[in-house]
Amino acid sequence: MHVDLIHVNAPNTYFYFLARIDFYLFVEHTRTMKTENTPLLEARLAAGLTQKDLAVSLGIDQGHLSRIERNLCQPKSDLAALIVSKFKGRLDELKILYPERYMDRAKGGKK
Repeated sequence: MHVDLIHVNAPNTYFYFLARIDFYLFVEHTRTMKTENTPLLEARLAAGLTQKDLAVSLGIDQGHLSRIERNLCQPKSDLAALIVSKFKGRLDELKILYPERYMDRAKGGKK
């Protein structure tokens, strides 16, 4: 990780430095993110639904659904149960709450 060390005699220098560190950490995280499809994304695509359609039927924002599909955030258990009910047995709560377990298994992982 590369961090620019800047010496400026100004009151906001410390906060600027922290913002630069956060930016570099975010870039590094984004660069190394997995590009595998989660079980939720696979199920949605198989059902022929768009993110917007599914988000509206769940009563959530499309951006929130996108973050769940990309495994950037984990839904609360009640939302996971609602998602399962929309897919009528093609998906279970574990695949929504812990998608990385199933993504590795689908790619030949040992988990």
